[in-house]
Amino acid sequence: MNLSNTKLRIIFFGSSIHSIPTLKALINKGYRVSAVVSQPDRAVGRKQIMTRTPISDFAVNHNIPVIKPASRKDKPWLFADEKGLENELEKYNPEMLVVCYFGQKIPQEILDLPKYGGLNIHPSLLPKYRGSAPAEWAIIMGEKEAGVSVIKMSEKFDEGMIVAQDKEIINESDTSEELYTRLFNKGAELLVKTIPDYIENKIVLIPQDKTKGSYFPRFKREDGFVPWSLIEKLIKGEVVVENDFKDWQIAKYFSSEFLVQSSQYIVARASRALLPWPGLWTIIEINQPTNQSISQLNGKRLKILKSHVKPKTKNQEFRTRLILDEIQLEGKNPMSWEELEKKLI
Repeated sequence: MNLSNTKLRIIFFGSSIHSIPTLKALINKGYRVSAVVSQPDRAVGRKQIMTRTPISDFAVNHNIPVIKPASRKDKPWLFADEKGLENELEKYNPEMLVVCYFGQKIPQEILDLPKYGGLNIHPSLLPKYRGSAPAEWAIIMGEKEAGVSVIKMSEKFDEGMIVAQDKEIINESDTSEELYTRLFNKGAELLVKTIPDYIENKIVLIPQDKTKGSYFPRFKREDGFVPWSLIEKLIKGEVVVENDFKDWQIAKYFSSEFLVQSSQYIVARASRALLPWPGLWTIIEINQPTNQSISQLNGKRLKILKSHVKPKTKNQEFRTRLILDEIQLEGKNPMSWEELEKKLI
């Protein structure tokens, strides 16, 4: 049997725009995607227009049935009616589930429906960076490489046996969105390349090493906040101390010694990793403004869109400094920090 053109019946779970390359790859390889399961339509924008997920749009445009199971209000990562979804999926007589950036827990009863179980694409080199924000955390932590894993799904998030993996270099300019785009494109290629050997039992599945597992949570809005007092010191190249990090949520994932030595680099990486959401931001608090214009900045929200680190010179004339390449003051257009300073003099 030529498995590259098999009519293997697949039900696809996905919600994000990053789910599309995998669904597209399956279709292009001739696999029969019987249905797509995605999250329900949501109200978007100021006008609160009900909007389909990107993968729902793609499926509708390719005449693939879309199932949108409701979530529990108290625990939105769970289905409101697991048995009802199980019964609906059973009608399609699936042979495999493929999951890519879906965002909800799939119960074991549903994973057990198809003959070949479920395969999941995760954008990290598992067991490192389990969770829903692996690219963001890999960038913030200063990793030189990331990767993508195809795993056999288990009921526990991101803990299934490894079917295949591939590595990807992290560029110094990468935002998390740029890295995700490459990882999910690579994951789509890896999946369709892997499926034939997987269903013919030619692949030895590798259990994840529990001793090397690491879990990092998804980001909340407040995680993007950096205290102005810290930003001000990093811009000026002043010495920082442990107390400077007390209101910085990300700091708890680093040792105090590492923060003191590398805080400029961590902030610069965070400005790339957290773009576009939640973004890196601060509230300006200038204690001794030199003129009225500068005093008017106090209490203003400032987004740090791009930044980099300028290392100290060989003769150590200057300290290592954080350079704000692009910022956005609330209500204003993006500009550099130097442009803002010139306007205030």
